[in-house]
Amino acid sequence: MPDASTTSTYQIAAIPADGVGVEVIAAGRAVLDAVAAGSNGAFGFEWTEFPWGCGYYEKTGRTIALRPARPPGGAVPRMAGDLRGY
Repeated sequence: MPDASTTSTYQIAAIPADGVGVEVIAAGRAVLDAVAAGSNGAFGFEWTEFPWGCGYYEKTGRTIALRPARPPGGAVPRMAGDLRGY
């Protein structure tokens, strides 16, 4: 088993909503978590989910933030193809 200095934790932001359905994100998470579990502690994932689909908009009147806070070491969730400022 690796010691703490060789363990990596990857922070992943997911948007289980329209286009990529909730069930697709759940299945992808299950696969990645299984791979991490098989790494004998070499790496793992921390997940943050953002509820920015149509249902969220219908309930709140709000949509995805154009520039959400970047999770440390993670990707910035944004609209596909939106490369402004990057």
